Formats: sequence, structure tokens, C-alpha cells
Amino acid sequence: MKRAHKWVLLLFAGLVALTVLLVGPGVGFRAEDQDHPWPSVQRKDVTGIALHSRAGGYTLVREHGTWWVRSPELQTSLLADERRVAAFTDMLFGSCPKERLSADALPYDKAETVAVISVNDAHAAHVVTTPEGVFLEHGSDAYAFPQWTEDAFLRPASWFHDNRLLVFDVDAIERVVVSPLAGDEWEARRTDDGYAFVRPQRFAGDGIQESALELFLHRLSSLTADVAREVKLPDDAQPDLRIHLQGRGAEHDLGIYIMNGGRLLARSSRQPASFLLDQAGLHKLDLNAFSLVDRRLFGFLPGTVSKVSLTQEGREYGVMRGDDGWVNEMGDREHAGIDMLLWRLTSLQYELGPAPLPDTATRALDVALTTTGSAELNIAFFRDPALPVGQCWVRPSSGSQCYPVDGRMLIDLEGLLPALTQAGSGA
Repeated sequence: MKRAHKWVLLLFAGLVALTVLLVGPGVGFRAEDQDHPWPSVQRKDVTGIALHSRAGGYTLVREHGTWWVRSPELQTSLLADERRVAAFTDMLFGSCPKERLSADALPYDKAETVAVISVNDAHAAHVVTTPEGVFLEHGSDAYAFPQWTEDAFLRPASWFHDNRLLVFDVDAIERVVVSPLAGDEWEARRTDDGYAFVRPQRFAGDGIQESALELFLHRLSSLTADVAREVKLPDDAQPDLRIHLQGRGAEHDLGIYIMNGGRLLARSSRQPASFLLDQAGLHKLDLNAFSLVDRRLFGFLPGTVSKVSLTQEGREYGVMRGDDGWVNEMGDREHAGIDMLLWRLTSLQYELGPAPLPDTATRALDVALTTTGSAELNIAFFRDPALPVGQCWVRPSSGSQCYPVDGRMLIDLEGLLPALTQAGSGA
């Protein structure tokens, strides 16, 4: 009889365990309340979410469709990262199940309140963690959240800050004005043929390296910085570096201020607060006009070159374009990098100039290129100890003035020449 009683108890215990497993930790669950989730407000009607935790207190506020972050340590509201706010609200209103549990059933001897949250200045609730999981306690009820949601309630206000200084479509920008730290203020406008300078006067009408300007704009559109706390600029303070963009009916402004101690403060038309910028960010923005001027010396197309000849003090090198690549006079296949060298020649830019060739310069290499239609382009390179290290002179054509350029082009071209021991009488 005792053995039968024991089996009955075991069977009952098993049924209880199975019930708890299926229902979950919410002992006291009231099925008739399934359709009354917290809070009793539609997500589209949410205009404010206040959160207090050990990470601090702050409020996410939506005004005219835009989310802002308000916190006591800052004097002004900051734009919120819309994607992070959306992820948080999805968690808050999507991960919370409709089932409402009895708060009395939670093991309060092991519970910890990690945050307090409210919606639209109402519906205040406590976020409680227990060994069974994360719960949102509201009055006499509790709502179970997935275990991973605890971290979402413990993030500081800075997690939601949108730290982008400017947001714009690079392709929409039609006018760029920059006052760099040194040099003249410059202005560029988009034309049918790309960007061209309007100012300064010495570059007016000159073409611009579009790749360099577009890189500048892309860097500017992705620039982020940390908010500066308790930093106030004088009302009459003028930026040390200023950027103005205009396009498709929108204007964007950014000013950089060099503060005492070398700190860099950034103020933009997008943000109501100041941001701290690092030296790397300043380097991306401090762009003068000369660095944008299209200073390429050669306009030929590499694909139109049919013959390349190099001459240096009796040493010669010559190749012709064949059906399967470059070949020498004997028809033997030659250097496979000729096309790359020609492309680099078309990209070669001068550092200064033009200027007359100084007496200190000595001839280093002559290059003759035969292009489509048998036209010939003659280029002369000169070494000069008076130039900065790593530079040489180049004369684009006979009788023209010279320009200092990066000397690596000369070194690479010389690498095609035969060794001195093979140069015969010129050795």
C-alpha cells in the first residue's frame, strides 16, 4: 500500500513539474488578462520614454517626428540616433509578451530593481531581475522579458546620442566654401563638367580633382565626435576653420574652434551642442585650395600610346604595343608593368610652378611616347639637389617651363633601363 502511495505522489509531482515547465515562471498567471499589455498606449502615440538606472537618468523625447535625448548633465537636448531608439522601442513594446503575471509570485528575496521606466510621463514601472529572468513590474502585475533585455535598460544616455556632426547627400552638394586654418578661403561650385573654383581669384575657373573633393565630402558626412560637457563659447567667438555646404535647397555649416590647451571644439548647424574633435578629425577637414587644383601635367590616354622610348646617357630602352602586350624590337615580350607606369604618368601632379629650370638641375632621363596618329610627346626629368628630398623636375615638352614632382616616378622609369655594364660606350 505504501509503495502504491509513493507512486501516486511521484506521479503528482511529475504533473506539477510538467505544468510549471509549460506555463513558465509566472505562477499566478491570469489567462483572462492576456489582452492588456503594458503600457496602455499605442507605440505610434509614444512621445517620451524616461529611464533611470545606475547608469544615470535621461529621457527620450519625440518632437515633430524627431527623437531627442535629454539628460540632467547637459544643458540642451541632443539629437538621438534614430536606429538605436527604434531598436530600444522594438524591444520595449515588442519583446514584452501580452501575458500578465502576478507580481506576488516573483521571488523578491532574490530580486533586484535595476531600472525605473515610464512612458509619456505615466505608466511608471520597475525593471526587476530575478534568477528566473527579467520582469517589468507595474502595480500588482509583472511582465516577463527575454533575459538578454537587461543590458538594454542599463545603457547610459550617451548610447542614444547621434554624434554625426553633419548629415547630407554628397551627390546633392552644389557649392562648397572652406576657410582653412592657413591660406585663402576657397569656394567651389558644381558645373556640367564637374566642380570648378570660384575663389580664390588665382584658381578661378580651374578644374578640381573631383576624387579629392568627393573624398573630403564623404569624410565630412561621416564625421562623428563626442559631446563636449560644460563648454561654452563666447557669443562673439569666430571659428578657426569654417565649412559651408549648399545643395538642393539645404545648407550645412560646421565651425572648428581651437580652445586653450589645444582642445578642438566643433559646432554644426545640425546639432544644438558643442562636440570635441580629435586631431585626426581636424586633419580630414583642413583642406586648402592648392591641394584640390587639378595639377596633372599630362592629358594623354594610356591606351593610345603605341611606343615608349627611354634614354639616359647612352642607355636606351624601347618597347612597342603588340597584340598580346608590350614587346621589344625583336618581338620578345617585355615588362608587364608598362601600362601601370603610363597610368601613373597621367596622374603625376606638380608640387609648385611652373618655373624656369635652375642651374643646379642636371638632366636625368628622357621619355618619348608615340600616341595614336604618330604624335610624339617628349618628357624630360632632371635631378636637383636644391629641391626638397624626394622631388625632381619634369619638363612636359621641349622648350616649356618645368615643375617639381614626386621623384618616385623617375626612379621607377629608370628601373626599366639596362644595367650600366650593358650600356656599351655609355657605361
